[in-house]
Amino acid sequence: MKLVNFILNKKELFIKMFVPFMIIYFILVALPYFAYSVPILGSFVSEGASKLIYRGVIALVFILYAVCIAISHHIKPNYPWLILFFILLITSMLVPFFSPTFLVTRYTDPQYLYTTVSSIQIGMEDNISSIISLFFDLSFAYCFMFIFPSVLKNRRQVIYILLPVIGLMTIECLYSVIFEASQYAKLFSYVNNGFDGYDIVIQASFGSKNDYGDFLLQGIIASSICFVIAKTKHLKIFSATCGIAFYIFSGLSLCKTALIGASLLFLFGFIVWISFSYKNHVRRNSIILGVTTAFILLAIAAVLVIPQLNSVVNSLFIKSSIKTFDERLELWNLALYMMRGPSQFFGYSKTLANYNLYYMSGETNRWFHNGFIYIYCSYGLIGLSIYILLLSFIFLTMIKNLRFNKNIALVDISIIISFLVLTMAEQVILGISGSAGVFIYNFSVVLLPIALSISYAEKGELYESFNN
Repeated sequence: MKLVNFILNKKELFIKMFVPFMIIYFILVALPYFAYSVPILGSFVSEGASKLIYRGVIALVFILYAVCIAISHHIKPNYPWLILFFILLITSMLVPFFSPTFLVTRYTDPQYLYTTVSSIQIGMEDNISSIISLFFDLSFAYCFMFIFPSVLKNRRQVIYILLPVIGLMTIECLYSVIFEASQYAKLFSYVNNGFDGYDIVIQASFGSKNDYGDFLLQGIIASSICFVIAKTKHLKIFSATCGIAFYIFSGLSLCKTALIGASLLFLFGFIVWISFSYKNHVRRNSIILGVTTAFILLAIAAVLVIPQLNSVVNSLFIKSSIKTFDERLELWNLALYMMRGPSQFFGYSKTLANYNLYYMSGETNRWFHNGFIYIYCSYGLIGLSIYILLLSFIFLTMIKNLRFNKNIALVDISIIISFLVLTMAEQVILGISGSAGVFIYNFSVVLLPIALSISYAEKGELYESFNN
């Protein structure tokens, strides 16, 4: 009881802690991505038992802080969502007892003279870690949706949380320029010869160019939000400069996922902005549409007419994209093929779903490269239905926010639309994940819109901050 009273008396302290807590949390969960090659530290945060302990401690502190906020702010439990999350957790716990066992055929002779048939078996440790991982993922989702919005009070908090993400990626881009200069030289020298880009490695200090591209995309999103909500000209210029630079570096890194995601963000943002403001600025928007259309047509004409440019675009995007799409289509067919019997409703759990795909693909790939198929295979139709409900809840909140602050709502709508397109090609999920790879998504299109909606309804400090 004394502890509860202590927490109740520290309401303002927990509000002040929110910004530094979110910054430290982001840095800690992102550390395994960009510090993997650092001696001792890299292996500690990304390998073996120490990795599980590291992530477990972060998750427990995260939940403990959220509980303190819930108590100090008298936040009532959201029972409908708690029940949905509880159902998903229980069904995931029961999955190992009735999931079908797959038989795996391995050809042990080059000429297929004989085979070895074995079963996929995962141990108790795998099952327990899968359930614990889901528990933490659902806890993160609940915190971002129903607890943390209560302590997001003003514009400055949003900017202070986004700036470290922008700062991190600015440092990474500078690191890449300095330490990967030879790769950039190689890239530009290949422009005249035609290539697919797979032999060029531009990834800064990250473990792969896909991780580098993913964080560049998050940097672009953070820059876009800062640009929209900033009041000072200096911060707007800084945000715009960083966003453009990150976009260029995502192209140079040859990470098509990041480049496509950023392009979709700008495209949808442009379309949404033009659509909602056209009636009030017919002449201005008509000129902008005309100039934009002319620029796109000229760019297409240049690619078609200039042989050198045509070769580069064809090598970088057309050939490799067709190859990538064919590979992923095969993975998706395998993933859907393995969903049979009870697994259609309950899934296989995160661990067994990845094992199934890995062995069915000939031990070549354990990633689904599609967020919806990943949720379906891991948690079945039950999990997929809950995930779609979560996305619908967030999207409807953004639509409601259009009445209060159109600019922020339009940016959020553009981000979530581009994310939904991106999740069709990558194994990224919104809300139900504590990964650093979706931190900015969780903050910008889950926490921020809900916080704005609550504040607008109550005419709170956040409402005043964004409307003055």
